[in-house]
Amino acid sequence: MAKVLKRASGDAKFAVLCMSLFLVFGCALSPEAKLQNEIISDVYWEAASGCPHRAFHIDRIAINGDLTLRVDSGRTADVPWFIQCYRQGIASRVDARRKAGLPVPEAVNLTPEVDVDAD
Repeated sequence: MAKVLKRASGDAKFAVLCMSLFLVFGCALSPEAKLQNEIISDVYWEAASGCPHRAFHIDRIAINGDLTLRVDSGRTADVPWFIQCYRQGIASRVDARRKAGLPVPEAVNLTPEVDVDAD
C-alpha cells in the first residue's frame, strides 16, 4: 500500500485518508446515539406507521418524536384520532421495551407534538 500511496497524487492520498478515518470513526456510534436511533425507529416510527392514515403523509419525525403530517384537503377531522393512536402506540412500545429489558431513556417523549400541514 505504501508504494501505491507514493505514486498517488495529493488528492488521492487525502481521499484515502478520509475514507480510512470515516471507516474507523464514522461507523462507530456512541451508545447514546445508537439508543436514540432505536427509539426513533422502533418506537416513534413504528407507532406512527401503526396508525392507518390514508389521508395523511408523514413528512418528518423529530428526535423527540414530534411529528409533521401533511394532510389531504378536507381530511383534518381525523387528525385528533391519529394523534391519540400515535401516542398510545408510543406508550405501548415503550412499555414493551421496558418489559423486554431493553433500554429506554428517562426523557423519552410520550406525548410528542403533531404539526399538521393541510394541503
